[in-house]
Amino acid sequence: MAQGVIKCLKKSTIESVVYKIGHTDQESWLYLDEYSFISPPVKSDKYIEYLCELINKHNIDVFIPCVDSEILKVSTNRGHIENKTNCLVAVGYAPRVMICEDKYLTYSFLKDHGFSYPETHLASESARHHHFPLILKSKRGCGSKEVVEIDTPEHYHGMQMSDHQILQEKLLGDEYTAGIYLGTDAEVKGICIFKRKLKNGSTYHAERIIDEEMEAVLCSMAKTLGLPYVNIQFKLKDGVPCPFEFNGRFSGTTGIISRVFNAPEMYLKERFFNEVVEPVHNVEKFYVMRYYDEIYANEEQVKALIGRSSV
Repeated sequence: MAQGVIKCLKKSTIESVVYKIGHTDQESWLYLDEYSFISPPVKSDKYIEYLCELINKHNIDVFIPCVDSEILKVSTNRGHIENKTNCLVAVGYAPRVMICEDKYLTYSFLKDHGFSYPETHLASESARHHHFPLILKSKRGCGSKEVVEIDTPEHYHGMQMSDHQILQEKLLGDEYTAGIYLGTDAEVKGICIFKRKLKNGSTYHAERIIDEEMEAVLCSMAKTLGLPYVNIQFKLKDGVPCPFEFNGRFSGTTGIISRVFNAPEMYLKERFFNEVVEPVHNVEKFYVMRYYDEIYANEEQVKALIGRSSV
């Protein structure tokens, strides 16, 4: 996710210095320059204070969290970070972020506001309510981790489940992902939809979809949710977008979407520079394929990264 944001910032007309943090010395982008650091794990009690100290030490103006595990924690502590550092934290308000973090709350949000939704139950509920096949997943899972397909009632009764999991109807057909940027005036300034193929939970091939009716439904969802940026993952149910996951952050496709609109740049222009951002109308049809590359580091670079990470 962070790599996509960095790509967007490098493409931007805004001059910036990009500071980066990771949690180990094995993260490739930490070796591109000397503006990179190793932080405590997100679950650590020291994480938020580390962020504050790092931001103050380097006079950082905007902090953009990008990792699933940190979004809710940063959102919950947003006021503390901004008050202690005078830094703009690019994350939505915690109650709205929580709708994205908890897939049962996502389902409830969709149902309560009249949008299409996959039938969803807490895993602890009786099997007599379910129609198979089902998808068993964690309420707070990400990246297609801990996802199990259950085909029959017999398979269901053989599974060990907890209250931290949900059972969801299996949606058929192609998978789509959409990125939507919502301006400070609560209007959509950019939307891009892809039909995609996945490897290990990440997009490796995508086709841009131009469909005004689909866009209208997704824009309505984004405006109702009210986050600056949302990534919506969905399939079609009765021909209508049916989301199974919201990500209330800049997502793994943010860099790809920058061919249509540069969401991090739009965020900075509106919320940091107080500029007016106009909606982007781009109907270019294209396909995108991802590939892997390597970054090399020597022993001195690893030692330097570890050494400068102490605040």
